[in-house]
This record gives sequence, C-alpha cells and structure tokens, in this order.
Amino acid sequence: MGKSLIRLLSNTKPFNRVEVDILKFIYKVLNGKVPQTGIQSLIRSNIKGTYSLNGAELMYFYALYKMNYLESGDFSSIKNVEIPKMYDYNVNFLQDVSSWRSIDHNVIAADDYPHFLENLRRHRYARFTIESDKSMAAECAYLGVVPMLDEGVSLIDLDRLSASSWSEQCAEVINYYNTQLTIDTMRRKLLNHIFS
Repeated sequence: MGKSLIRLLSNTKPFNRVEVDILKFIYKVLNGKVPQTGIQSLIRSNIKGTYSLNGAELMYFYALYKMNYLESGDFSSIKNVEIPKMYDYNVNFLQDVSSWRSIDHNVIAADDYPHFLENLRRHRYARFTIESDKSMAAECAYLGVVPMLDEGVSLIDLDRLSASSWSEQCAEVINYYNTQLTIDTMRRKLLNHIFS
C-alpha cells in the first residue's frame, strides 16, 4: 500500500472496505476482545505482512480498533468513526555520549506516551536533529535528560549549557525547567506578553 492508511482527525466517515477488513482481522486475532496484551498478539500475527502495514499503521489500527470496538465485530455499521490522535516524536536517546549507544523511540499512539516517558527517564541524553519535535525539550528538561543538538538545531537556552559534566548539565536543565518551563511560568510569560 503506497499511501498511509492513517486518517486525519477530521475524517469521521464510516470505515471503507480495506479498513473494515483490517479491523475484522484484528477482531479475529484478539478473539473478539480488547485484551491488555493486544498489540503483542498483533505483532506475533501476520497482519503487517498481510496488509503491508508499517509500525505506525499497526499502532493506529490497534488504537482505532480499541476506540471503535463493537462486541459484534460489525465495524461496517459504525456511522461516526472515532479517530485516535497520533504522535510521532522520534527522539533519539543516548545513554552515554562517549559510547553513542542510541535507541530510537517513536510515540505513535496516545497510550504509548507513558512508555515513551519511562524510556526517556532512563537515559542521560536525547539527541535532537532537524526533524526532531522541539517541544520534547520540555519533557527532557523535566526529567533531567540533557539535549544534544545536531548542527543547525537550536533549543533557545538549552543549547548553551555552561556545565561540562553530565551531572552538572542535568542539574542545569532541571533548573531551567523549574524556572522557565513550568505551567505557571509559561502562563505568566504569556500574560505579560499579551498585556505589556
């Protein structure tokens, strides 16, 4: 399948024939239920090969199945489809800057976000490329994960860390979050900007 099967949030039209087929396949693999280990069962099945789905599309269809689940499995009867919000943060984690042992993690479905944060928490560095979502710098700063920036990438004040050791840089990014990025601070900045 050449183009992505992931719908826009605004497209709530009834499922087309391909979507119904994929959802029925998921229904069959999961024995007509919504188990907590559903995604593992789907990964072990041949759904990706059968429908030529990539990882993002598999997560999307699993979220679509959960949000539009019918005990009968008659997905063609749904008139107003609920569409899951999809995220793709694609942050490259680095455990140790000297070893460059990296792990890529994509947050694709909304319920994958806590897993992403747990994975991020275990790392010392997060590499930001031109394609990286810069909004993830706040999560990094909150967790004390030091951003490492590719050439040409800027994260305002986080690209000018003065400390040299990781522990000092970690303290510096946490302090930056606490003084510049909390909800109260951002609200104050916004109100000052509006009313000044």
